[in-house]
Amino acid sequence: MWHAQQKPKYLNNLIMYPRDPIYVPVVEIDFADEDLTNFQHNDGAVVSYVDGPDGSRALKITNEDMKVDNWGCQAGIVYPAEAGEQYKLTMMIRADDACNVGSQYHGPAFSNYLTGGPGLSFTTQWTKYERVFTAGVTNGVTQTVITLEMGHTVTSYYFADVMIERYYPEGMGGGPAGDGGHAMKMVNDAEKTNPWDVQVAYDFAQTLTAGTKYTLTFAAKADKDISLPFVIQSASYGSQLNGSTNVGTSWKEHTISFTPNAGDDIQFRINMGKIVGTVLIDDISFTAEGSSENLLGGRDFENGLGGWFGWGASMQLYHSCKSWPRS
Repeated sequence: MWHAQQKPKYLNNLIMYPRDPIYVPVVEIDFADEDLTNFQHNDGAVVSYVDGPDGSRALKITNEDMKVDNWGCQAGIVYPAEAGEQYKLTMMIRADDACNVGSQYHGPAFSNYLTGGPGLSFTTQWTKYERVFTAGVTNGVTQTVITLEMGHTVTSYYFADVMIERYYPEGMGGGPAGDGGHAMKMVNDAEKTNPWDVQVAYDFAQTLTAGTKYTLTFAAKADKDISLPFVIQSASYGSQLNGSTNVGTSWKEHTISFTPNAGDDIQFRINMGKIVGTVLIDDISFTAEGSSENLLGGRDFENGLGGWFGWGASMQLYHSCKSWPRS
């Protein structure tokens, strides 16, 4: 789960900008806060928490009776994935009885069974489990869940220090002027009737001030050359700024200035309905002249999307652990 208190290994990867091949965490689960957003389970899995190895917190899953199907007691590790990219799963595991557990790869929400994965061997002692795999696709659906099928052995299973990392063969790159962190990634897989049918938006905390000059800056790249439209909109859905900027396949910084003639603008929107493909946004800010306060959340997206939201059937908002050189 992404959270503000990132672990040192992740933070070091952002700060050092290594150029050598590297694995970067995309999911880290220590169960300290008992948050199972990224380690989900069905009703056949009875969940509790116990002490883990080396003083850590562990998740205990009990299969109380033999199930008809092995997925009758099932858990799933959920992670953000890009098809064709390499990932590594590591975790500490044990069970009350030595046994083998099957696994599968699924799409979002445990849907679209994709393919079977390698089994896991549990012993009564804590052992480190490691698996390297490539995110696959079946019928256009990318695997984002690794399921564990525990229904055929009546016992308790224990999990601690779960991590999924993505492999970057060329490192995080970027050099002294580089950025080794996250961006906001926007994907629209089908052209819509109107540009506003797929949007990404941010609500200003307060209305803008008429007659004040504002400056919008951000870095962007896309999977092809596009014209990226955006709008600043009022509560009555009127707009004072209908702008656009050309975005190419390499990272580039963009700066647009704007002075509203009325003080009723409350929202910034990016229109993606006519753009089929992927757009990355990073280091975004919207400031009033004479002020350094950023009126748009997220900024560098290192601690989440910062209040950004979107709509449109094919819209996705998530982190992309890619770097970009500003040169």
